[in-house]
Amino acid sequence: MAGTDDDDPTLDWLLLGATRNRVTEYTDGSQKQAEDILLDGLDQYGPHQRPIRWRYRELRISDPHWVWTPETAKRFFFDRLGAGKVDVDWINHNATRTGPAFVPMGEKGAQILANGPRTILEARLIFLCWNDVLDILQPLGLTPQSSDLTAASSTPAPASTQSQQSPPESSTAEEPAPEAPSTPHKRNRRAPQVELVGELIAIVFPENKWHDMTPAAVLHKCDLDPRVKAKLQKEEKSLPSLKSFVRFMKRASARAR
Repeated sequence: MAGTDDDDPTLDWLLLGATRNRVTEYTDGSQKQAEDILLDGLDQYGPHQRPIRWRYRELRISDPHWVWTPETAKRFFFDRLGAGKVDVDWINHNATRTGPAFVPMGEKGAQILANGPRTILEARLIFLCWNDVLDILQPLGLTPQSSDLTAASSTPAPASTQSQQSPPESSTAEEPAPEAPSTPHKRNRRAPQVELVGELIAIVFPENKWHDMTPAAVLHKCDLDPRVKAKLQKEEKSLPSLKSFVRFMKRASARAR
């Protein structure tokens, strides 16, 4: 079941809207594509081998026959193959599912009560596991293979609040994820990284045809270029972070004015 092993302290968690905004950096600014990628990743019957783990601060269940449980609600909330409809509020980090309830049939299967009553599930203040998001983005070629991109928000994941319909169970209570550790002396490394960005861009774009591209797109092109990989390997350096690309391109644009 998605989310049963998400107490691992090494996992990084981002609010739903913050995750969408982060993924948008790697889709050339397309929020629609970022949202589709995340919704596919949350669907346990989606195209990916493992769904994105997620948490919520509060779960509300409106079910006249008490078919839903907190466990099944979390497991099938984002599944889009049934008759249910999911509306996502990316700005406020909430989601609402309306439609029939699911009854589990074994570990992976489920029976949809298509003729059952209309039910409503409301998950408030949703967090997504950034590690799982990266696992989905990397095969799509949307992120560089760089450890710089695994630094997540310092916002801790919340403890889930049980719906008033269901009795308290320890399996759905969630511990806050620890804050991401700060990186010492980061300021001292910024200038060399920004300079390295300029060297890599000069290799990939000898005619400076990068000014109309987003920093994420430029980073992606550099990451795929074999000449860049050869240079980084020879000099024993890693690909600079997205922030370094943003910083270099802002400076270059300011100088060109």
